Amino acid sequence: MSEEKKDVDGLRPLYHTYKQQKCFVGHSLEAPWCADIMSACGEVLPEFGLEPWYATHNFDPTRPLRDKVVEMIANARYGIYDLSYWIRTDKERKAVRDENGKVIWEMPRNVLIELGMAIALNRPALMLRNAKNREAGLNLPRYLESAASRF
Repeated sequence: MSEEKKDVDGLRPLYHTYKQQKCFVGHSLEAPWCADIMSACGEVLPEFGLEPWYATHNFDPTRPLRDKVVEMIANARYGIYDLSYWIRTDKERKAVRDENGKVIWEMPRNVLIELGMAIALNRPALMLRNAKNREAGLNLPRYLESAASRF
């Protein structure tokens, strides 16, 4: 008698139906290196039997993005999270500056939320950070500072 897969706290265990295990990739679409991350994941992950999985895949207008992302992270074998800040740009792709002339850096808010979900769900995570963040003296949020020495 086959055991039926049931929801656990509202999460559906979909990973049993995958042809290939998934690796959730959390990144900021606005970051200039977004295409590089996607290209590298698309090239390297299949060598490890993993398929890159992005929140923007399989758009479902009937479900809130948060619910979809929680389910994706819960069902992914691993996760890769780009915690890099990026420079805000205008329509001409020029750096936006504050009233003191300093470049404005954007925080990877959605990725930090996704990483928090992965931690809460006890999912393995690889955290990335662009070297320009260190050069600019940008720190991770206080709750991740202990991880900064690992980058």
